[in-house]
Amino acid sequence: MEKRQPDIIKKTSIGGQALIEGIMMRGPETTAMAVRHVSGKIILEEWETAGKNKPWYMRVPFVRGIFNFIDSLRIGYKCLMRSAELSGLEEEEDKKDEKKSVSPKLMSFLMALSAVLGVAVAVFVWLPAFLFRSLCKAVPSFNHALLRGVFEGVFRIVLFVGYIALVAQMKDIKRVFMYHGAEHKTIFCYEQGKPLTVENIRPECRFHPRGGTSFMIL
Repeated sequence: MEKRQPDIIKKTSIGGQALIEGIMMRGPETTAMAVRHVSGKIILEEWETAGKNKPWYMRVPFVRGIFNFIDSLRIGYKCLMRSAELSGLEEEEDKKDEKKSVSPKLMSFLMALSAVLGVAVAVFVWLPAFLFRSLCKAVPSFNHALLRGVFEGVFRIVLFVGYIALVAQMKDIKRVFMYHGAEHKTIFCYEQGKPLTVENIRPECRFHPRGGTSFMIL
């Protein structure tokens, strides 16, 4: 049985994401990633977060959200590719030229991820609106803005929960989801001021109110 979310003692803006065999954490001053190397060793890499040195357009209210979102995607993709390299998904096919290319296994993973995202956009955006329009044609009295909002909202939540449960059955995606839960546990432990050890992190809740999944539901 999942434990309740602990009381947060320390407020923080630290966030992160799951990687291939690891996690990335991004704070106001430092960004770090920990990945399980193909040898079994945990590789830790860290670098300075842009912070106050961000361009002006990344600090202007309202506008900054767009550019910060794009920057988060850029950093996330960079860390994802680096984790693929460290975990053994990416291999050198041409050692003579010392150029790294994408391995078939990594390509399969990225294609599966792209397919998952593509289907998500089609299902969550197009399908609810299409079904409501079809319902209104059959029952014209349903054509009301409030009913449309309730119908599409509830339908998307049901689709989302079912979709996550379905893709979680894929071996590679399930593994990434497990690291996503580990990221939430780590943030909970940090926010309570506890030392970041496996023993302290393990019992924490894997559902965090600031997590991307919670944001998507809302």
